Amino acid sequence: MMSSRNDQKLNNKGFTLIELLVSIAIMVIVAGAIGIMLSGSLSNYDYNQTTVGLQIESQQYTQRIGNAIQTTGYAVYTCPATDSSGRANPDVDDLYLYTLDGGSGASQNVVCEIYKAVETSATYTEGGATKHYYTINHETKQVVRSKFDSGAASASEWTGTGESEPLAGGIASIHYTVYDTNGKMYTSGSFTGSGSAGSTVYAPKKVKVDVHFKSKNRKLTFEDASFFFRNSTVKGTTQHP
Repeated sequence: MMSSRNDQKLNNKGFTLIELLVSIAIMVIVAGAIGIMLSGSLSNYDYNQTTVGLQIESQQYTQRIGNAIQTTGYAVYTCPATDSSGRANPDVDDLYLYTLDGGSGASQNVVCEIYKAVETSATYTEGGATKHYYTINHETKQVVRSKFDSGAASASEWTGTGESEPLAGGIASIHYTVYDTNGKMYTSGSFTGSGSAGSTVYAPKKVKVDVHFKSKNRKLTFEDASFFFRNSTVKGTTQHP
């Protein structure tokens, strides 16, 4: 009887230290493999989500701005936007699209749809330089047509609601290029036209939009989207609110 109890005790022994270490090592390897797979899946998911978000943002903005350009009926103007210090930024433009309201004679107004690039506090690094993201804000102002046509409209005579609607964010750069009926480019901010001095620039025909969206170091470029004015009487101007 005593021998049987001793055998039973010997058969009830637990893991040895070596067996325990091997088990832990196997568990660490398996957990590490699962972690790597999970990390890769999350990284791919985040990348895809960011890409989809940028695509939706760019498509919505270009569709919105395209419709606005096509329905412009009176004048167009674009110039470099300014940063928070008031300096012109060569990476971003402002766009001004003008139409006439339903009035007549002295009561007719020129309505300006403003698409303004506004510098944000958010930054990103590109080529070793720190740059700011921009948001495109939309607002509407108007002025009496006679004042606009004479070039005598002062800043205080442009009236509007004062409300600004954000249309797109995460803008790294955006440019609007105006071309005339012969494909000649208007020089941004001056409307002198490209080419040799004294070259003739005809009525604006279309606007080409180039916009770069950026998020989490993922950049989406929407280039060479050209939108034609439906109204053939659109003219160039250097006036803006």
